[in-house]
Amino acid sequence: MGEHNVSLLNDKEKKAKFLKALLDDVQALEFMLKNDWFESDVQRIGAEQEMVLVDKQYFKPSLIGPEVIDNLQNKYKWIETELAKFNIETNLNPRVFEKKAFSEMEKEISEYLKITQKELDKYNSQIVLTGVLPTIRKFDLELKNLTPKERYKALMEAINKQLLGQ
Repeated sequence: MGEHNVSLLNDKEKKAKFLKALLDDVQALEFMLKNDWFESDVQRIGAEQEMVLVDKQYFKPSLIGPEVIDNLQNKYKWIETELAKFNIETNLNPRVFEKKAFSEMEKEISEYLKITQKELDKYNSQIVLTGVLPTIRKFDLELKNLTPKERYKALMEAINKQLLGQ
């Protein structure tokens, strides 16, 4: 989940600082690889599960993601925002990839989904696990339905600049 410090690179100085930081990170990674800082005797797996929030009656997007996150995130660190107000995600714990890893992951995600659904019941909404919601409409994808976080706003501005050739 990490930190979400995001800003647009509007001037040459900011871009230069960003590129230097990026190169520093690449050099640090090279050092870590060269000096064997990564585990090699064990394999681990992890996963995230994205959820679409819909109203129970018509399965239309339910714009309650920020409220659900606010209500759950103080107690549960595994839940996080997504791009739209009708999307959220959960992050599963990394685990050693052996014997019962998948059944343990299933148990963990089932518990997270149960907790999340209990919160969604307060809003007469439910979870749909899907890539693209079949009931989504064009107006559901308007900027007003973007999760109100700076990183998503910056992402959309950067995409728009690319599309406009700026």
